[in-house]
Amino acid sequence: MRVLDLNWILEKVFDNRRLSLAVKALGLSEHERQVATPGPRDYERLRDLEALDDQISDASRYAGTPHLLAEDCLEGALTARGLGNPRVEVDGRFMQARRAAVASGSNALEFRVVYNWAWTVYFWFDDFLAHSSLFGEALDLVAEIEDADIVEKLSNLRSLLRMSAATEKVSPELARLDERGKALRSKLELIAGIDARPNNALQAKSALLFVALVDRRHDNPELGFDDIWRSFMMLIEESRGLGTFPFEPVSDALTEFGDFIESSAYDEFVEHIADAIAERRREGESAIVNVQRAEQKLSHGKPYESIRWFGRTIDGLVKKEYEYELFKTLTGLAHAYDLAGLPWAARSSAMSVVSHQLGQNLATNGSIAGVSAAMVNALFTFEIQIGRVPQAVSFHMLEMNIRAARARNDEEREAINKFRYSNGMRLGALILNTPAEARRELERLPDCLHHLDLTESSFTTLFLLGQWDVLRQEKWISPDAAGRGREDNVGDQRTG
Repeated sequence: MRVLDLNWILEKVFDNRRLSLAVKALGLSEHERQVATPGPRDYERLRDLEALDDQISDASRYAGTPHLLAEDCLEGALTARGLGNPRVEVDGRFMQARRAAVASGSNALEFRVVYNWAWTVYFWFDDFLAHSSLFGEALDLVAEIEDADIVEKLSNLRSLLRMSAATEKVSPELARLDERGKALRSKLELIAGIDARPNNALQAKSALLFVALVDRRHDNPELGFDDIWRSFMMLIEESRGLGTFPFEPVSDALTEFGDFIESSAYDEFVEHIADAIAERRREGESAIVNVQRAEQKLSHGKPYESIRWFGRTIDGLVKKEYEYELFKTLTGLAHAYDLAGLPWAARSSAMSVVSHQLGQNLATNGSIAGVSAAMVNALFTFEIQIGRVPQAVSFHMLEMNIRAARARNDEEREAINKFRYSNGMRLGALILNTPAEARRELERLPDCLHHLDLTESSFTTLFLLGQWDVLRQEKWISPDAAGRGREDNVGDQRTG
């Protein structure tokens, strides 16, 4: 007996592009009246959606990388949502994205899918019951997650759920506000107590105050909010010196409360926000001017002076709102160190960018697509200059995964092969410099390089080891090419 379940139906309808056939067979006449003539922007979205569907239908593209499939499926769901496509299609795409996220084993990625789905059913389809259900599932997904940037998003969904319950769109039994609120607060309190990550802990404290603010607004508005404003003022003071704390989103959200709040405590709180913003912007804008001068020094061929100018800007840019400028500064600093012939220092600057991007993307998205492939390639180059083969290979693998995650068409996928070829050739040049007495340590390397598709480096290693028979067997060289067997060559190395 073969059971054709809902997942099978959705897969066949959407993966095989049989939506119109399903609409006709099921007599969904309303569908035709919902389809509007697309404008220029929607036409681009339709084209992007078709390209995504083509990629998703190619299972070989995602071999060993299920997180990339989840990313593409989620992007397809969001694009279909933006086009105003029927709910059956949008829900089907979200289900497909969630299945792929589950297969990837990343709770953060699955949470991202569920969060966007919950937001969609609330604002696009007015399905408050589905929103309540998805909020509960999202709450379960953060059980093992200790990243405040993810967990605080639940407070957004809970605020919507509170509104649904207040307007009687969802019954108290289904909303389970007290139970879920307690679970959310417990999770945030746990994160707030992790002293090893002060920025993350302070962000959790901020989310806790927002939860308290929403609860007070719904349950006991007559008590006022002065104690909460004072707590926020203390939080602002704690944020001084914590650069990656997301200050501006917090201040923007809180100042909106002025539309219905009138108190001296709130006035004092707004003054604190204004002073803190002025201080952060003054430091940031001053640093940006120094960055510009550092780049000018670099263009004039003065790397040491450029290093001095770049170095004096970093403290002023270690802020969430100046993250792009900080990455730009560290990239320039890596380039300046490289020109000065200091590969270890250049590697350190580049590693600061990549490690931060990796942590941020893996924690919030469960993906590496947002990591700079160019910076990872720079790390590969620095490792080649230093002479470390294992580290260079590791960065090559990371770079290839990032570029594969971003490739959207055949042309972009062809470009990946050019980077692979270039890396393979440079790695091969490094391997050729291996001293004769150390060549025996390379005997297992050709198989590893071949497995990683670094065939040029593998060929070079086989040549260096004198394995001419293998080279002929693999048809890297012609059968009549000059060269001796491996044993003869090794014997020469011993006597040489």
